[in-house]
Amino acid sequence: MKAILVLMIVLGSIPFILYRPYYGILMWSWIGYMSPHRFAGGFIADKPIALLIAVVTVIAVIVSKDKEQERKIPWAPPIVVLVIFIIWMSITTQFAFEPAQANIEWERVLKIQAAIFLTLYLINSKFKLNLLVWIIVLSIGFYGVKGGVFGVLTGGNFRIWGPSGTFIEGNNELAIALVLILPLIRYLQLQCTQKALNLALMGLLGLCTIAILITYSRGAFISLIPCFAMMIFFSKHRKVLFLLVAIGSVGGYMALPEQWFDRMNTIDVDQEDQSMQGRYDAWNLAFEVAKDHPLTGGGYRMFSFNTYEKYGKQVDKARDAHSIYFEVLGEHGFAGLLLYLAVNVLGFMVGFKIRKLAGKKEEYAWAKDLAIMIQIAMVCWAIGGAFKGLAYWDLPYHYIAILVIVESILKRAPNEENSAAIEFQDEELETEPKRFTGGKFGISKRQIKKKI
Repeated sequence: MKAILVLMIVLGSIPFILYRPYYGILMWSWIGYMSPHRFAGGFIADKPIALLIAVVTVIAVIVSKDKEQERKIPWAPPIVVLVIFIIWMSITTQFAFEPAQANIEWERVLKIQAAIFLTLYLINSKFKLNLLVWIIVLSIGFYGVKGGVFGVLTGGNFRIWGPSGTFIEGNNELAIALVLILPLIRYLQLQCTQKALNLALMGLLGLCTIAILITYSRGAFISLIPCFAMMIFFSKHRKVLFLLVAIGSVGGYMALPEQWFDRMNTIDVDQEDQSMQGRYDAWNLAFEVAKDHPLTGGGYRMFSFNTYEKYGKQVDKARDAHSIYFEVLGEHGFAGLLLYLAVNVLGFMVGFKIRKLAGKKEEYAWAKDLAIMIQIAMVCWAIGGAFKGLAYWDLPYHYIAILVIVESILKRAPNEENSAAIEFQDEELETEPKRFTGGKFGISKRQIKKKI
């Protein structure tokens, strides 16, 4: 039944996408972040529905026109560097240690980046941007609600996992995904004027936090602390938010089982933890490969038994990097890591540009709030990503794209306001009696107005 429902939603969205292509981005985001087909199971679980939506969206882009805003990719610095990074990853794939596996990963990364650039091209207004934010929050937040309720009912004695076959399948990956949407939930709260919806978003925030804790992810727990600290710092109601967080922290401390604290305590003695030792081995391998191949690294999927053996490391399991930094370093060399860091740093800096453009103007308060919250999420990503192998996951790139889109909207706004003002003046002139018909220079008053 669930599989049929998902299929009906996907097929039913096609006419809307052909009419308004940006619906394709919303659908793709829903499928990419929530993976409803995998959750539903049955005959649709392994069907390429994301590819179907992507193809329909591209067709819609070709055959339709946006009557509201001109479509174009805003070529901000982080987007230019992202293109260079994509080209560089394509080059390193040609020198990959594991060519067959590397080509599979390369194709997946290209599909993800194609969707990011379609987002830049099609999402060009505040309305569309807010819809995208809602889709991201609800898609990932679904697992926060599901996991949070499960945690409350079971007293946190069992850890939760993400949807199988996705980027956020593991408990650690699901946890960091939930941390990254917390600031977006807060952004939606700041824009919300309905009390009932505001309370619902507060409940979502709480359940997602519970879900993060019962993933038993140490890296996510470390990034959760600065996340709440920064949200409190930038809040206009710091005291109220601090009080709510304090009450929640005390309640969590009293409710969480002893095994949770045992797990968190291994942060201080990680040398004795087999999981962390495996990560150290992978990080060391990545550094050794990058030293030997500083430009190209080992290519995608280089963390294999063959590579471990080649570098004289005896392991019982070929562990991945479990770090965005060492993942890129090992697979694309020091050059690739530099480009990856540049994309993220430049993306983060766009947030400051938005805050400067918005200033204290009330009509741009939404843009300032969104920029701050995404910057908070990016800081959490920089911290939590150090323990997660998610360097090619869509969401962080989507956040950079959102910042660039917001900057583009703000830069375009004064021109649109001036155009609207000129049109309004022209309409007023057309309703005036035509008393002035020529004059000394043989031109009309309307023409003079346009010249000015």
